[in-house]
Amino acid sequence: MKARSFWWLPLLANLWMPVFAQPGFEGPSILSRGTRPIGRGDGRPIRIRGHVGFGAVYTDGLGAPGTAPDGKPYDVSGYGGNVQFGVYGGRTTNRDTVNVDYSGGMNVFSKSANFYSGLNQSLSLNYSRRVSNRWSMFSGVNATTANSVLATYRPTLSQNYFSNPYNPANELFDNRMYAFGAGVGASYKASSRLSLSLSGSSGTVVRRSQGLISHYMWGSSGEANYALNAKSNVGAVYNFGQMGYRKGFGDAVVQSWMGMYGRQLSRRWVLGVGAGIYRAEMNRLAAVRLDPFLASIIGQSLTVERFHSINQGLSANANLGAAFRKSSVSFSYFRGVNPGNGVFLTSEAEGATANWSYNGFRRLNFGAGGGWGRMKSLLETSAGLNRFENYSGFTGMSYRLTNFLHFNSSLAATRAQIAGPNYLRSRYMITAGLSFSPGEIPLMLW
Repeated sequence: MKARSFWWLPLLANLWMPVFAQPGFEGPSILSRGTRPIGRGDGRPIRIRGHVGFGAVYTDGLGAPGTAPDGKPYDVSGYGGNVQFGVYGGRTTNRDTVNVDYSGGMNVFSKSANFYSGLNQSLSLNYSRRVSNRWSMFSGVNATTANSVLATYRPTLSQNYFSNPYNPANELFDNRMYAFGAGVGASYKASSRLSLSLSGSSGTVVRRSQGLISHYMWGSSGEANYALNAKSNVGAVYNFGQMGYRKGFGDAVVQSWMGMYGRQLSRRWVLGVGAGIYRAEMNRLAAVRLDPFLASIIGQSLTVERFHSINQGLSANANLGAAFRKSSVSFSYFRGVNPGNGVFLTSEAEGATANWSYNGFRRLNFGAGGGWGRMKSLLETSAGLNRFENYSGFTGMSYRLTNFLHFNSSLAATRAQIAGPNYLRSRYMITAGLSFSPGEIPLMLW
């Protein structure tokens, strides 16, 4: 009788084993990606862990594109139930590092807000591998689908090698959208101090509403990083990218040059800063008002012409993070160009975030995060809409009732305003429920 082969058992055990042991390869040295990905405790990732649960949800400030019969923007509140599921965690070996953060949920609201019921999902996946003593590769994927701004808003468990093309805090309206971004790159260690990297990425955000503009983007990046000593390094990065808009709204080519500095402030704290300039060259069709005399002859007051503009400005970023045995904290700041939010197109964006989590109690884990952002359109719109500002916040807790049953609750809120028109919208969402997940520690849901 032929003996059965169980070659897959070591692989399965290796994938799900706890990785609290001393990590090995932590990814390529890329200064422009910010501080190292933060997992649990002192920075070492937790094992991959799944969860599923159900609960209640209440939300206020929902608003689809358009206006209500009274001429005011939609402002809807609703309550209902939800089902949540997800998987998160990571694994590090001497040659590979991988971390994943996936969450999904189905919200079902009452009749007054049933339009906003539906499935919402968010995925962040990183993978890097040391191919040889000098070469390493890295890749990342971001994907999101949601039908309301707050449905997928929460701090992520780890940073991604490539930025997410969608930021829910910047959205003005609640509508079904699909976002996807991915990238791949390689890093070369030229010497004990000098490393070089090249990468490419692309992404898209598709908004189902006919009144909002979808976009796509792609780009490439090159970086040189030089270690001054064991705790600090300097570098330079060049980025080239193109943004395009559906429905004939034109495109933009953006370049940026930035110098960077990074330092290990202590065993726990890591700092990274960068500053430089950007250049955005835009082409689009714009409506212009005709001279009254010419308008009276041809019978129309507006015409369309090709618009070309070049803008330059300051680009900057800063990241400060620390991972302790029972808590982690991170701060970030950025300034540069982004493709807008479906109402604003190519824009100069600026923002800051702060996230904190604590799992020092035997059964309780809680955390909080907040952010501020603004956008200034690099193209003046016919309605005079060119400035947008938002504030956002999140807090949540998880309490372990038994070895597999957990109680979870969260509160998320945003406040957005457009300078000029009378647009000021506040949203908030409250959830509470039970989750099932094996383990003797509280769930990390943020």
